[in-house]
Amino acid sequence: MDFSIQLGDMVSCGRTRNYLKFFNQLNDVGVMKPYLTVIGNHDRHKPHGVTNDYAYRAAFGSTDYLFDRGGWRFVTLDSSAGRVTKAQLAWLSGVLDPARPTVIFT
Repeated sequence: MDFSIQLGDMVSCGRTRNYLKFFNQLNDVGVMKPYLTVIGNHDRHKPHGVTNDYAYRAAFGSTDYLFDRGGWRFVTLDSSAGRVTKAQLAWLSGVLDPARPTVIFT
């Protein structure tokens, strides 16, 4: 296994103390490979509706990103507020490559 991807909801509510507890739990089980994430609605400050994602971004960085591995492209797209924006779709359109197999996580 080269990496793992957590598909959101690492915490019940996106607050700093919850992420600290989560990181301590990851440390306790000895995660040894890259651990990548996709933001879920519970990773926001309040799990329902459009609320801030400051704690998630501080811990993990951008909520829309991509990487290539083994000839594949992996894309994560933030739909944690119950939507995907036109700007995100434009970004996605720009990073898709018909010649490269792609997996999109949202």
